[in-house]
Amino acid sequence: MTMTRKDFAAIADALLEMRPRDPAMMSQWTEDICAVAHACKAINPRFSHDRFYDASGVRDTVAMEAATAPSWGAAARAQRH
Repeated sequence: MTMTRKDFAAIADALLEMRPRDPAMMSQWTEDICAVAHACKAINPRFSHDRFYDASGVRDTVAMEAATAPSWGAAARAQRH
């Protein structure tokens, strides 16, 4: 079964509910949302990153710029762990 827009909307809603109040946690939250978005795109090629970022609230954060920079990816994740 393929995930649909309703499934992605439910995920975005859940992530929005988990938006941190502590600004120090905002960067990690944004990176997590970007990782979920990339996984969703792999599941469904019609998935829209822009719509997902708007629905999850990540578009409102300044950290969005850093999380989606070209350096984001496997190498960046490996450095965090």
